[in-house]
Amino acid sequence: MNGLPAATKPFRDWRFWLTAGICAVVVGGQMLLDSHSFHIFPDSVIPALLILPILYGALRFGLAGSVMLTAWAVILWLPDLVTDYVHGEFMDMSGDIVMIGVVIAVGMFAGWQMQREHYLNEAYSAAREKVEAYAQAVLSGLEEERSRIARELHDETLQTLIQLGRKVSSVAKSSEIPLDVRDAFIQSRQLVDESVRGLREVVKGLRPPALQDLGLEVALSRLAEDASNDTLDVEFEEVGREPFHLPDDIELALYRISQEALSNVQRHSRARHSYIRLQFGESGVELEVTDDGIGFPVSDDFLAGGTNHQGVVGVYHGEHFGMLGMYERAQLVGGNLYVHSAPNRGCTVRIYVPYVLR
Repeated sequence: MNGLPAATKPFRDWRFWLTAGICAVVVGGQMLLDSHSFHIFPDSVIPALLILPILYGALRFGLAGSVMLTAWAVILWLPDLVTDYVHGEFMDMSGDIVMIGVVIAVGMFAGWQMQREHYLNEAYSAAREKVEAYAQAVLSGLEEERSRIARELHDETLQTLIQLGRKVSSVAKSSEIPLDVRDAFIQSRQLVDESVRGLREVVKGLRPPALQDLGLEVALSRLAEDASNDTLDVEFEEVGREPFHLPDDIELALYRISQEALSNVQRHSRARHSYIRLQFGESGVELEVTDDGIGFPVSDDFLAGGTNHQGVVGVYHGEHFGMLGMYERAQLVGGNLYVHSAPNRGCTVRIYVPYVLR
């Protein structure tokens, strides 16, 4: 809650009693000095000194804290008012009433403002939780739909194409058909084979079987192998050992972010080398995807603010949906996304996710 008051029962907190004691010391000290005719401080100093602990009470405990401390300050001040009334010192009594009014006004205003800000922060946090839950549900639904489509393509369309290729091959081997027709069947079989290979790549992208069957490290290694071609060399490196099996949603997020980052490298970076680095630290797992491509000005897409385990946080505010998807995936698993790049200096996409026992 950003340090705003969350408790409505300050009596249970020792800091409330310490603050109340400070109020008593301020008022008691002033009364003691007045009883010995020592006027060391101007009369306006006392309400100022009382306002400080009341403001602290408002910051720490909200409206309840400021009301209680203000009421306590007024109770402490009452003997001084009674004394002024008994001795006929109505001018001093009027001044005390004015100062009490100032303390009450400031205390009530501060408490009301802090309580209002507290409620606004609660409403914001609740709304953010709902948005994150909705985004998580959307991503989960998307992954389920990807898996369903992948199964249908693999079990139905892909098998049908394979059977079609076998039929075409058997016909092409027949000696009863003309030579030109046989060549056409052979070309058709080649087209079917190309379609099967392409469809398998689509299925692999929709549902990474290595991630489900062999784990994150093997899946990332195979992703690097599949992304390598004549113009781009992709390497995978694992640092440290996995302390325990990561939750499925974190593994999937790391894999999808790597997949999207490599896709950006292939489409936009003009890089010759790219690296996937998976590091298991003491407090969290870190994944880096770097390249030696043309890069881009990071300030166009990210804004530094806050701190992370290395002192830097990347907060996305750009319009590139690929980057936005990676950032949202990182956020939904309790991590954050950091991007370091500059023109002609390549790009590094880093995601850090702290270990959370579930």
